[in-house]
Amino acid sequence: AKVLDDAREQIGARVVEDLRRAIAVVAALGARDVAARFEALEAKADDAAAQIARQRGRPLPAGGTTSGGAAVLVGCSYLRDAPDVATDALAATEVLLGGAAGRSVPAHPVAGCCGLPLLHAGDREGFERAARRLAARVRSASEFVVVDPGCARALLVEYPALGVEMKTVPIGARGA
Repeated sequence: AKVLDDAREQIGARVVEDLRRAIAVVAALGARDVAARFEALEAKADDAAAQIARQRGRPLPAGGTTSGGAAVLVGCSYLRDAPDVATDALAATEVLLGGAAGRSVPAHPVAGCCGLPLLHAGDREGFERAARRLAARVRSASEFVVVDPGCARALLVEYPALGVEMKTVPIGARGA
């Protein structure tokens, strides 16, 4: 019985180790696939943000950098797949930030992506590059609003862990 138990234990340990190796290979392939597709998806989001901005009469400057007004990170999926929702989010932001105070705050879509798909795929370096690129794009905006909850979590939790600083002010703490 002891020999049989020892054999089962050894076989079990080998199976577990083989599974770990297989999972690592699949994860690496998945990360490469996401990284390869990310650039194209981000370019589509950039194009969609530029198109929405033009349609609203506020073209984005080269490089998607937002200056003046509110930079609104709608979320790259909304930009690509639901531009009407992205446009509505921009209009709502203008009302929320400016309407009650009786001032005009133009809202501009942020071109690009927060990089969260890269982090979830295991591409931490790619995520950090995307985070730094996004931070640079919104640095000169007077207001910064994040609509997508996944993006908000990335900016509030993951970016600080990388040392990427974003100006964040809870909406209730803002002055009128």
